[in-house]
Amino acid sequence: GVIYCQSGTGNNKSCNTSQAIPTEQPWPVSDSNIASWKDAAVAGGTTTGNVTVAGSSTQSLGPRKIVGDLSVGGSGILTVTGTLWVTGNLTINGAAIMKLSSAYGSGSGVVIVDGRVTIAGSSPVTGSGTAGSYIMLVSLSDCPTSSSCASAKAIDISGAAGAVVLVAQNGTIAFSGSASAKQATGYAINLSGATQITYESGLANMNFTSGPSGSWTIDSWRETQ
Repeated sequence: GVIYCQSGTGNNKSCNTSQAIPTEQPWPVSDSNIASWKDAAVAGGTTTGNVTVAGSSTQSLGPRKIVGDLSVGGSGILTVTGTLWVTGNLTINGAAIMKLSSAYGSGSGVVIVDGRVTIAGSSPVTGSGTAGSYIMLVSLSDCPTSSSCASAKAIDISGAAGAVVLVAQNGTIAFSGSASAKQATGYAINLSGATQITYESGLANMNFTSGPSGSWTIDSWRETQ
């Protein structure tokens, strides 16, 4: 379709500059949302130290605060049974799977990560198995802005991420290779290779809960132009 911009040079497609600057919209995830999710995670207890699900192991986790990194690798399976808060980094690679408990039904779950999120290989992140269920991964990292990032991004996706919603309001989301996701919101988004972001109509009003029996939700979730 038509590409709209305020100004542009060196483009290999024409750029229509006839439109006004769009009205700035608030981020879909507020600070109060994040604080509520963190509280929900802490209510389930705190694990101090890195948590690893590797090999062909399976583990259920949540609600939980993890003071450290969370890694899911090999052909491991992590079933998310409540809101997770990871103070370090989240890494999912190999043929590993992170999925919501089936008890979520049509609801969606949240994983808050203070650091970076990396998804590589054929590692899918999936909902409960019911249509309209997703996992939202929220990175609070500002990478690659800080010098400690060493050019790393807040969220780096190089595989088919699955039924996942990605949020990095302070940093960059980078898609490469055959990466894909259902939705992405970031301070900046980089796309390369055969990447796909497929927005689904149901994402306008997702029901995020603190767990299978959660009593609170986001009242509205909407992408705007």
